[in-house]
Amino acid sequence: MIEKGSTLKEKFTLFQDLKGVALMTFAVIVSQTNGFSLFHNQRQLTCYTGYDVIEKQSGQKAGKTKISKKDNAHIRRILHLAAWQVVRYQVKPFVGLYQRVYQRTGTKMKAYVAVQRKVLMMLYTIWKKNIAFDPEFEASDKQETKSVSTPASQNKTAKVNDSAALDELPSQQSSEVLFLVT
Repeated sequence: MIEKGSTLKEKFTLFQDLKGVALMTFAVIVSQTNGFSLFHNQRQLTCYTGYDVIEKQSGQKAGKTKISKKDNAHIRRILHLAAWQVVRYQVKPFVGLYQRVYQRTGTKMKAYVAVQRKVLMMLYTIWKKNIAFDPEFEASDKQETKSVSTPASQNKTAKVNDSAALDELPSQQSSEVLFLVT
């Protein structure tokens, strides 16, 4: 069915470089999310799939955090298998996440759940932006950080009234004097 539909076939070709996400994973996720048509951001998709983190608490006791598992179990089941594969094939952004979470928590399952969510968010981004998977994308993005600060010679400051509190302004003062205006 996917190979006959031109739109789905084009979208599937974007995912082919992602080892561990095969035709079955693609078909289940697209069918369960209706092609991501109902989601406007990643937070909505996270809640729909049950990967949102909740904390068990009662009264003054705060327990451990876990994923909610409230909604779509089909997506979580298929992503569980995909997470194993992307870690096994050493796919770059996912294996690094797995190792960091496993070292921090000491629990392999928490690391796999983090990878599952990351795979889902990667699939959502690829689908929405219509770009092919690039394992080097995050590394190149981190290398091109731009300096936010300006040199001291170009720094223009405005006088601020000493009576202004940190969280509010006096009634006669506008917010423009607190920020650098260029």
